[in-house]
Amino acid sequence: MPDDATQDIRGQTAQVLAMVDKLLAEAGTDRARILMTQVYRPTWPTSTA
Repeated sequence: MPDDATQDIRGQTAQVLAMVDKLLAEAGTDRARILMTQVYRPTWPTSTA
């Protein structure tokens, strides 16, 4: 979860990826070594326009 949920999707994604980078660095690795990732998101409302 992003620290600042008031940001748009780009800002929130950047926050989450920074958290991932930090955790991976603590484990002695980085995103280049990730083989597979699965992202879950809530259902977004659809536009009625």
